[in-house]
Amino acid sequence: NLAEHRSDLLSKGERVCRLLKEIYETTYDIHKSLGTVPAAIKQDVQMQLQFLVDEKFPSSVPDTWLWEYPRYLKALKLRLEKALFSRQKEDENINIISELHTQYADLLKIKPGSLPEFHWLIQELRVSLFAQALGTKKSISAKKLAKLIEQARLGDIH
Repeated sequence: NLAEHRSDLLSKGERVCRLLKEIYETTYDIHKSLGTVPAAIKQDVQMQLQFLVDEKFPSSVPDTWLWEYPRYLKALKLRLEKALFSRQKEDENINIISELHTQYADLLKIKPGSLPEFHWLIQELRVSLFAQALGTKKSISAKKLAKLIEQARLGDIH
């Protein structure tokens, strides 16, 4: 009943409000810092932010992933700080992610609804590629994601 859980509800609501405030402020800071980065990096970061904070945010985000946002956004900030000094690595990582997105789009054409958590796994991969020191929720690599796509294509997983 509501009376029994009122204090829990209030503290959880406050935690969510602090989280959302942090997400919006960090996203704003990232957008402001994009003016100084090369076009390819800017485009990739904007695409990532459009996924993370879309027009339905936060209701479009599963609760388990919402609590990962501070790490994703911190990884983005670290990436932007290093971007100008590691341009070749940036380009390689952008290509890796782009290729995985293409493979996933191809999979969805033949098997709609496959791998519903794929975009979240891409966020984990981004942390691994651009800000490895922050750690990932689980072990992740481009090879593992490509293998998941192939298994889904073959019907071994959904």
